[in-house]
Amino acid sequence: MRGLFLALAIVIALVHGPAATQDFPSRTITMIVPFPPGGGNDTMARIVASKLSAALGQQVVVDNRPGTNGVIAMRTAARAAPDGTTIVFANTSSTTINVALNPNAGYDTHKDFAPASTRPTCAPALPPTAAIRCPRHRRNIAPTSSARTLAGAR
Repeated sequence: MRGLFLALAIVIALVHGPAATQDFPSRTITMIVPFPPGGGNDTMARIVASKLSAALGQQVVVDNRPGTNGVIAMRTAARAAPDGTTIVFANTSSTTINVALNPNAGYDTHKDFAPASTRPTCAPALPPTAAIRCPRHRRNIAPTSSARTLAGAR
């Protein structure tokens, strides 16, 4: 994980030619997050922002722009100056699916953005030791032996 943050910092510093000739970063970096505060993506973004800030010696501000499945955040980032001080903490729906479903999304992932790094992903998990009542399907979801194995229980 530490290597991911360092790699992200190095790539951002090297991506933009004009910014590389100056002391980069010379001002606050804005990390736009297309999700509301308090969720899992926001938490990951804040952890990355904190580590990136420490690595670069410059403040990284998290700017949550939720709405329209990330289109608001992506449009905001696409219109930002290409000076390396704006980062988008996006996911597949913001970068790929929105543009495929709506060609008039207001941004083009290939033309408006330069990839800097991948971000960590987390798969949802169910507690392996308790049966879960699912009223919608009117049945119980019981843990399987493979779920117990994945969670480290025996």
